[in-house]
Amino acid sequence: MRILILGGGVGGQVAANELRRRLSPEHRVTLIERDTRHAFAPSFLWVMTGDRQPQHVTRNVRELVRPGVEVITAEIRRIDVANRRVETGHESLAYDYLVVALVCTPLFSRQSFFNGVGPKFVLGLLRQ
Repeated sequence: MRILILGGGVGGQVAANELRRRLSPEHRVTLIERDTRHAFAPSFLWVMTGDRQPQHVTRNVRELVRPGVEVITAEIRRIDVANRRVETGHESLAYDYLVVALVCTPLFSRQSFFNGVGPKFVLGLLRQ
């Protein structure tokens, strides 16, 4: 049996880790995330105030999941529920169970509060 988890944020990581912990090894737990690094957003404040460095609030997604969780770095292009498949930019993956844990991406350009600072900070943090 294969379980696909879409999204490697906190929700996807918790789902992957709990499923891996609870299920026997013959069950494949696969997490698909487009970015190799996870930035813990609640800690952005500490980076902005200089109390933390960006490297202290970001980690490689593979370091945050249990052994036995397969991590695929790819962008999800399509979910075919009828055929139980997920299409990425690289391959088509079949699944028995699907967990959707995708996050929203804020549109900073529509939020005058950030005035151009927010996108530069967040994108810079994620690229480190």
